[in-house]
Amino acid sequence: MEAIAKELHAPARRIYNRRQVQLGGINDTWQMDLMDFQKYKRDNSGFAFILLVIDIFTKFIWLRPLKDKSGPEVAKALRNIIHSCPFGPPKNLQSDEGKEFLNKYCEEIYKKEKINFYHVFTHLKAAIAERAIRTIKSKLYQHFTAKGSYKWTEILQNVANEYNERIHRTTKMAPALITNRQDEKRVYHNLKVPKLSIKVPKFKVGDTVRISKFKAVFAKGYTPNWSTELFTIDKIFKTLPTTYELKDEDGNLIKGKFYEEELQRTEYPTTYLIERVISKNPKNKTMKVKWLGIDKISTIPLDSVVK
Repeated sequence: MEAIAKELHAPARRIYNRRQVQLGGINDTWQMDLMDFQKYKRDNSGFAFILLVIDIFTKFIWLRPLKDKSGPEVAKALRNIIHSCPFGPPKNLQSDEGKEFLNKYCEEIYKKEKINFYHVFTHLKAAIAERAIRTIKSKLYQHFTAKGSYKWTEILQNVANEYNERIHRTTKMAPALITNRQDEKRVYHNLKVPKLSIKVPKFKVGDTVRISKFKAVFAKGYTPNWSTELFTIDKIFKTLPTTYELKDEDGNLIKGKFYEEELQRTEYPTTYLIERVISKNPKNKTMKVKWLGIDKISTIPLDSVVK
């Protein structure tokens, strides 16, 4: 059991090369996320959140105040942003798994506008939107300090305009000035894309693995770094870097793709840890157990338990 404990407590990497975001040009892909300003609700006529939407190619942002993060409220703001965009709705729209984006009101918009909506499963969430949020929050808090007031609704559009009119460090252009195909070419020219070499896959189909705690879809583990539940490599994708598709022990496909750094091959593919013994049946020589880190109860032979 000490060997399994060593696997579960092995260091898990948080920072490593990931697949590059595919930049398809103006209005190809948006990301969205919320900013929480509930503690300043009384100073802002009941507005408690800010919806941020960003075009990941141009870095152009839209900011809209929200009373709450309910489906109808978020959908209303998103619809307003789409209608205000001179290029219309995006082809793709990405967010985290928040219910504010996964509801029938927003889904009606995705369907009506023919938007390919998808969400991410890692701790990074919608990374480009989150970086923009840090910048916007910094601007707002500078204003709070300078004015001695927490009223942000009256300056929100000015903050968005300032962001869109300043040269972005990645594109070397102001987001508001990227409006046509010629501008797109300039952005592509200015982008510095790191080169990644193709490597031989670390794992092969059929390998049994554990999943890093930093893969947010499996954040409810019982151990510091790796899942107690075991999974099987089902497919290998020749992406840069290599990614993998997994299945659980019941053969169900796991959502999302996994990087090598998010996986650890186990030396004990048929051994699971028991959280507690529910009951024993000496007559049948069996016991009912609850597995550690797995929402499952099983009946197993008494002699299959290793202490």
